[in-house]
Amino acid sequence: MCNQKYFLLFLMYTSLCCIFCLSALIWRFIRCSQNQITDDNNMNNLSLKIGEGLIEYSYCNGSPGDIVCCMLNLFEAILFGLFTCIMGCDQFSSIWNNTTYIDIIQNRSKTGKEKKSGYELLQAVFGEPFRVTWFLPTPVTSKVIKDFKSLCMKLEDDSD
Repeated sequence: MCNQKYFLLFLMYTSLCCIFCLSALIWRFIRCSQNQITDDNNMNNLSLKIGEGLIEYSYCNGSPGDIVCCMLNLFEAILFGLFTCIMGCDQFSSIWNNTTYIDIIQNRSKTGKEKKSGYELLQAVFGEPFRVTWFLPTPVTSKVIKDFKSLCMKLEDDSD
C-alpha cells in the first residue's frame, strides 16, 4: 500500500520512455527510407566543427552494427512498452474496482469493503487530492501511513 504510488510512477514513466524510443526509431526509419528514395545525402548529415577539422555524421548509417542495435532497441521498446502499459492498466483497474487480482481468483466478493468512488481510491493510493505531486516520487504522506496502520489494526482484530 505504501509503495503502490511508486510502482505506478515506475510503470508510467517506463511506458512513456518506451513510447518515446519507439517513436524516435520509427521517425528515423521513415526519414532514412525517404533518404534512399530521393538519394539526397545532405538531408541526413550532421556536420560538427571540432577545432580545425570537420566531422560529418550520418544518422542513416547503414552499418550492420547500427541496424542490429536499432532492431534490438525497437524490439525492447515494443516488449517493455506493452508489458508496462498492461501492468499499469491492471493496477489502475484494481485500484478503481477496489479489488485485487487474488480476490478475483479466489472469488471473494466486495461485501466487507466500504463503497468508495474511483477518485477516492486514487486519493488513498497517492495520499492527497489530485495535484502535480501525484506525478512525482514525493515521500509517503502521513495520511497513507495512518491509513496503513488502521488497516493493520483492523486485520489484527479480525484474526483474533
